[in-house]
Amino acid sequence: MSEGLKQFFAAWGETNAAAREEILRAVLNLKFSYVDPRMDAPTEDLSTLNDYIGQSASFAPGAQAKVVITSTTAGIDRATVAFEMPGMDPQMGQYVVEYDATGTIIRMIGFAGLGAPD
Repeated sequence: MSEGLKQFFAAWGETNAAAREEILRAVLNLKFSYVDPRMDAPTEDLSTLNDYIGQSASFAPGAQAKVVITSTTAGIDRATVAFEMPGMDPQMGQYVVEYDATGTIIRMIGFAGLGAPD
């Protein structure tokens, strides 16, 4: 698992917008794309993504997002992430994460849950 991926999800608990943006700038390619099930469309804009993540941090103070496990095929990670909120069971999600040649994140696609059959 890349250190950048761990840092990206650590940013979900950062309540300071400037500090969170600094983390995102360090781990995302200038031409990144991000989407998850709670978004209407993918974003390629750092300010939009920073605001989106910030909503999560302000909605649930003390919440954290942690990478639980990853598997890698052809340089692309599948990451299982636990979104942990105080006093609640974690919400689980999975992400497909693609990196550029320098190891910064170029594309992330998130899915709710673990994809387990009903």
